[in-house]
Amino acid sequence: MVYAGYTILTPMPGTKFFQEVKEEIIDLDYDKYNFFNCVMKTRLSLEEFYRSVGKLWLIKKGDDVI
Repeated sequence: MVYAGYTILTPMPGTKFFQEVKEEIIDLDYDKYNFFNCVMKTRLSLEEFYRSVGKLWLIKKGDDVI
């Protein structure tokens, strides 16, 4: 059996990626830099973004949620 896991792209402080996207970062609370909180600008509202991410975790096989 194979399971998928999803995380939110997080520019970790001190990395090259952080420097590349620092203009897009909207939240500098480092407690939120955990791959499950959005700290960058999104095209969707944050409410819709999190709703969409949550739906990724509802992968179904028949009637069962995996």
